[in-house]
Amino acid sequence: MNKTARWLKRIYYLWLTAIIIVSSIPDIGSSEEVLLGFDKYAHFIEYLILAFLYICLKLSQRQKPMLKNYLFLAILLPALDELHQLFIRGRDSSPLDFSADWAGVSIAFLIYLLLMKVKSSKL
Repeated sequence: MNKTARWLKRIYYLWLTAIIIVSSIPDIGSSEEVLLGFDKYAHFIEYLILAFLYICLKLSQRQKPMLKNYLFLAILLPALDELHQLFIRGRDSSPLDFSADWAGVSIAFLIYLLLMKVKSSKL
């Protein structure tokens, strides 16, 4: 593994750890379900960054991000995060939070696919 890949791997796991830590903070604020509230933007951005870090890590290892990895990042991780929050005092699980997480990962992968398409059309 090259030096860039090692650093990206560390940053990826640190970011993932930060998501878990923040999800574990009890009573972190209002539990209002506001469709376009700050909370949803935070979920979207945190998972968008996680997916971009993952994509950059795979590319630095000269690997292509795979569909199974997308499914893990876009479905399994957000679902586990929301399930985990059910057990934290003052927190709850929200389908809207899951949707924002899913959207962040999905947008990152769509941007990657679009960039790959543009790159291949220029060759």
